[in-house]
Amino acid sequence: MATTQLSLAAFLLVSCPLEAWSAMNLRMFRDPKSSRSKDPAGWAGTTCQTKATACKYDVQALAYENVLKSEDGEDRCLLTKYFEGICDGTYLDLGAVDGVHHSNTYAMYKLLGWTGVNVEIDPTNFERLIVNRPNDIANVNVAVCSESDGVHYAPSPDNIALGGIWEFSSEANREEKWPGVTEYHTIPTKCTPLQSVLDASVSAKGKKYYFDFASIDIEGSEISALYGIDYDRISFGLILLEKNGNDDTNRQVHELLSSKGYDEVTQPCGGQNLMYVNRSFHRIYAKLRNQNFQLRGSS
Repeated sequence: MATTQLSLAAFLLVSCPLEAWSAMNLRMFRDPKSSRSKDPAGWAGTTCQTKATACKYDVQALAYENVLKSEDGEDRCLLTKYFEGICDGTYLDLGAVDGVHHSNTYAMYKLLGWTGVNVEIDPTNFERLIVNRPNDIANVNVAVCSESDGVHYAPSPDNIALGGIWEFSSEANREEKWPGVTEYHTIPTKCTPLQSVLDASVSAKGKKYYFDFASIDIEGSEISALYGIDYDRISFGLILLEKNGNDDTNRQVHELLSSKGYDEVTQPCGGQNLMYVNRSFHRIYAKLRNQNFQLRGSS
């Protein structure tokens, strides 16, 4: 009898189907505006309450499918140690680039049914992002920070992932990542508080929302973006962010997140990162982990 071989991609898309909607694409790069957006069922009024489900997959098989795109193996680490056997989660990806290049969330999106909000400052990257992530909750072209202000975007001449905000970058960082770029070459734009972006993209205004995972890599602007969140309304399961070259900035990150209910992980995923987990992480995902153990036992 002939046997039909179902590819991993097909199997996972059946087990963890993508949402039926298309992503809302917000171009807030020049002038932020209010927008109506979809309100995923079950999100409103929740805090530290995941909508993820348990599922069965093999991380090595994900590598075979070529969907692990992180620069330093962060996605493999996350899916092995923290979100193993978890599908249909939600993420916030700051510095999403084109949604594929060095992405910490691409495997989650492509085969595991996760969806989220992608924020990318570079207009060219953003055009690719909306093509690569059509089924995410929202793709937003904007600079994010702690408060509304005028800033300058510096595109990298050598790497599509290294553009950033001039004002938030040190002299050494500018010379390393933007050689030959001066303020004259930058693009004036509006910097918007991250909370305002979330209010527009997932109808978060006045409500509590939970993201299972946040990936933050915005070339020195990480601390400013974190200060722009209302932690009484927005919470995360795990936050992964690029380590700053300035130790004082990293201490500020630690003090802020520690005060908001997150503990630092001493061995983060990726050598150039900081990682913080919700103090209730194990409680939040205990049921899913038990269900996943049962799924594995049934194979």
